[in-house]
Parts: sequence; C-alpha cells; structure tokens
Amino acid sequence: MNITVVSCLRTSHGGVLWVGLLSMMVAGVSSSAMAQDEDLFGRWDPPLGGYTWPLKAIHAAHLPTDRILIWEGGTTSDPPQLWNPTDGTFSEVETEVEFPLFCSGHAGLADGSLLVAGGGDGPEFAHAEAIMFLLTGLGPWNQVNSMNSTRWYPTLTTLPDGRVLATSGSSSDPVSIPQIPEIFGPLAEGPIGTLGAWSNVPNSPYKELSNYPFMFVLPQENKVFFAGPRDLSGDPPPAETWTGTLDTQTGEWTFVALSPFAGENGSAVMYEQGGDVWVLKCGGTTEGPTENETAIINLSAQTPMWETIFPGMTEPRRYHNLVLLPTGQILAIGASKNLGADPVFAAESFDPSQPVPVWTELAMMTRPRAGHSTAVLLRDGRVLGCGGEDYLPPHLSSQSAEIFSPPYLFQGARPAIGYAPTTVEYGTQFRVVMMSQAAMPTIEKVTLVRLAAVTHSFDQNQRFVPLEFEQVTDTKLRVTAPANGNIAPPGYYMIFVVSDMGIPSVGEYVRLE
Repeated sequence: MNITVVSCLRTSHGGVLWVGLLSMMVAGVSSSAMAQDEDLFGRWDPPLGGYTWPLKAIHAAHLPTDRILIWEGGTTSDPPQLWNPTDGTFSEVETEVEFPLFCSGHAGLADGSLLVAGGGDGPEFAHAEAIMFLLTGLGPWNQVNSMNSTRWYPTLTTLPDGRVLATSGSSSDPVSIPQIPEIFGPLAEGPIGTLGAWSNVPNSPYKELSNYPFMFVLPQENKVFFAGPRDLSGDPPPAETWTGTLDTQTGEWTFVALSPFAGENGSAVMYEQGGDVWVLKCGGTTEGPTENETAIINLSAQTPMWETIFPGMTEPRRYHNLVLLPTGQILAIGASKNLGADPVFAAESFDPSQPVPVWTELAMMTRPRAGHSTAVLLRDGRVLGCGGEDYLPPHLSSQSAEIFSPPYLFQGARPAIGYAPTTVEYGTQFRVVMMSQAAMPTIEKVTLVRLAAVTHSFDQNQRFVPLEFEQVTDTKLRVTAPANGNIAPPGYYMIFVVSDMGIPSVGEYVRLE
C-alpha cells in the first residue's frame, strides 16, 4: 500500500503545505485491498452534495432534529451552518453574536438546546460570554448570562441535575488558566441576557488544569473525573500526571491515580463495560514525539489504577478524534504524527469487550484531518469526519467532510426499530418494537449514545450507556432506563438495538429525563 508525497513546503507557522499529490486518493483507495474487504475495514465516502463544505467545521454538535451544527468563528460575519445528513443541504443560522465562538466549550442541555461558552481569538482576546442554540428554528442564538471568568479552550460538562460545569480555559487578564470551576444553573424567565446564572464551585482550592481537560461525570454523587491532559498546579514526575475527582458540591479535589502519560493533543472517552465504568485516553504529545500510547482505568475498582495497553495504537497520533460507536467500540479517525505534517489517513478501532483488546487498522480517509478537525456519530451508524487545518491546496481543503461506514454496515442485515419512545424517565421500563423481518436477528444489546458536541479532539458531550433489556417476543423488547443522571446525564441520546452479529439498527432520538 503506497502513499507518496511528491513534495511539500513548510510554512512560516510550522505547518506543511502539500503541493505534491498523494498517490492514494479517492481512486486509489477504491482499488486498495482494504476497499475490497469493507466488512473488515469499512469504507469512506463523500457526503451527499460532495466533499466541499461552506466552512471548516472546527466545532460540531449533533442536534436531536437530525441536523449537525458546525461553526468556525460563529459571528455575524462568520455564521454557523446546519447540515442535513439526509440530503446534504446547509442552512445558515441567523445570529447576532459579535464575540467569537472559536475555541469555545459546548454541551447539550436537558431540553436538547446547546450551551456554548467562552472562546475568543486567542488567550489575550478570551471572553466570558455564553449563548444557547435553541431547537426552535434557525436562530438567533440566545445570549445568556456571562461566566465569572474568561475562558478560551474550556470544557463544558452536563451534570446529573442538568446544570453545566465549566472547567479550565485560558484567561485574558492575566494570560493564565482559571483555577475555579463554575456551574451554569437552571434557566430563569426573562429577556435575552438575563437567562441562567453562573456560580463558582465553592471552596475550590488551587487546581490549574490544562486547556480542554478530559472531564467525565461519575456514578458517585457530585463527582466528576479529571483524566488529563495535565494538572499544571502540581509537580508530578515528568512521565506521569495527576488524575482525580472534583466534588461539584464541596469543591474538593481528590487524587485517584497517576496516569502514565498526559495525552496533550490526544483524546479520551468514558464507556461502560462489564458493569464497570472505564476511561480510555490515547495519543497526543507533550514535548517529545507524538505518542501511540493507550491507557485505561476502571473507575469502579476499589483502587483504580491506570493500565497501559500494549502494543498501543497502530499509528502515533495527535489531534485525532475518538467516537463511541453504537456497539461499544471506540473509533479513532484523523491525526498527524507531527505538527501540521505526516497526516494519518487510516482509521482504527478498539473493542473493550474483547478479552485482550487491541487497536485494529481500518480504511483510509481521503483528506488529511488533524488539528481543528471534528467527528460525529450519525443516526444511521456512520461517522462524519470534517474540518482540519488549512495547510492544503484547494482540492484537499479542510473546508470539507467525508463519511466513514464502519465494517458492521457490510456484515449482514440490520435490525430495524419500528417504535421507540421519544421521552423516557429514569429508572422506568419502556417498550421498543422491532420491525418484522424475514430472518429476525437475535438482539444482543440495547445502547444509548449521547449526541456529540466536539472540538479540538475532545467530545465534551459524548457518552455510551448499555441498557438492561428483555426480549418479550420476536419483535418486542422491554428495556430499563438508566437509574439516574449520574449514569446518564439528562438530555438527548440515540437509542440503538444491536444484533448478536454486532450490527446496529439505525438510531432513534430519545430524551432522558
């Protein structure tokens, strides 16, 4: 399998402008061994309407209206767009926002609206404003009360009670990282600009986290886990980094375990396997070469410890995206091996359910996608990859997108949901009805996947939750909802049914409350 770069020119910003041709592009991929075995490696395709998009998707959020909201700056001069996966069309979002939403944080609220906070043109121009994208039409964005701290590169985390935690993000006065997390409270009635309230987490001690920290809600009450990349306020050994929990009620930070690597410019996900809650992080770099390291931690263990997975990822990766699939597998797409250079084209997957899980190489995408790229799980089980850096000639512009069909879409008939409820309450049982098929598949899993809100290699909204169920008849399932918001924060998910062959249905949107 040949990839030949004829020549390249290094830019003044340290990136690489590709002026040669990649010998493996669309035609080359279709004739490769991988393309002949789609049931093993999957397949990349252009979206409906073609590769070219009206803007670079630096930020991407999946809305329960079956639209993908994307933006670069998000202002009146650079408005967001809504992409329709069904027909490939775009709708420009009406906006009155004048402050940049570049490098902001975002998370889905309980009613399906999207909260976006912070951002700017750089740490010296960071801001504290926050807005909401409501599900009623195409805008305008609704401005809500500002945060207490300016935050550029913050992480937003939806909490079990529907509030939203804002952590880290560079401050502009002085240029530093805010030490005190804050929480966006319930919405209040009133005109635009008076909605919601931000309050600092009480008694929070000095804890300076790196930008876009990996934050995950835990099953324990009021606990959020920090998995990296780095605790800047401590002094860990050079090869390790502090990871631990934040109590959002008391402000207390508690050490859990030292991570074997930081994972800066890498990515992380939380998943449930065998009834336990795990976090995986992989790739990235600190000051040395790009890493292919992978580490997992079982947060349900009595004494959680990070465990390094050997042999690691199939490629060293930085600026890659991780996507939780309906089956529970973890997909990695995009990346570069060096800053703006050596793009990684092959996707790869990790299956935590295997006795000895390893990364498996999959099909190659047609565009380099690294920094400022995004990835979103679609309702039909495919994965949208878009955005990236602009170190490319026009025919390879990162103002584009492509779609990955995982191997499970080529391995047999898919189960089909005929009915699923649109709203489900915690701890209740509900019915899912399958469409009758000539050969009814045996159902192995029913899963929830929270809708994506991703930027800068980390999906701040992503979550995978397997559900208990009973197959009452060939076509009827009795499913039990998660017990509470600690297991699955309130808001919108996609519900999938997965056959014993590991093939998922098309997902249906469901609101958990």
